[in-house]
Amino acid sequence: MQVPVRHRRAGEHSSQRWRNGRGASAAIATTEAWSLTLDTIESTGPLDELLEHDRTVCVVRGAELFLEVAGVEIVIERYTSWTGPADIATIAHADDGTRQSITLVAHRSCGVGSIAVEQLPVGTTLRLPAPTVAVVLIEGALTIVTPTSGFPGTPERGRAARFDALIVDRSDRLFSTSTVTTAIDSVIAFVLFDNTATVPTKVDD
Repeated sequence: MQVPVRHRRAGEHSSQRWRNGRGASAAIATTEAWSLTLDTIESTGPLDELLEHDRTVCVVRGAELFLEVAGVEIVIERYTSWTGPADIATIAHADDGTRQSITLVAHRSCGVGSIAVEQLPVGTTLRLPAPTVAVVLIEGALTIVTPTSGFPGTPERGRAARFDALIVDRSDRLFSTSTVTTAIDSVIAFVLFDNTATVPTKVDD
């Protein structure tokens, strides 16, 4: 399946330490409606409270992650995700070792986000129907084949490595239309954002 994607290498993710010093976030992609980061959680501490936003956390490295959300304990196993409100008190527990997670923060009035992890064998062509907005390679390698302009032309071949991302934007004609295939057995996170499934906004009388 050919899809319009931009290949963003892991080294291009701009990293910033958290204000509480207990971790760091590497920015993968940001829009007006959502942001996607690769987070490194080094020790126990609170997560930022973000008014009218929801947070999806997918653990991709390390043991399971324990979140304390408004006093309720949530356990997120590796390669699974959890979605919940980002505007209530949340503590991430990581005293017994560093974890890494892919985190999607979405404005509640704009749509609903989710992250799904799949383990795919070599030679699998990725299908990225809407509402897929990004793909993050957790383990393995991807081959990206992009047709060049002109005829007959030789396709350009790229290779995605660990924590590289493919950003999908069907509205941007500058993005290359590519075919993406697993080069070896791979573990991939598919990031979805459905802007048709918005949460109703309360209107004051």
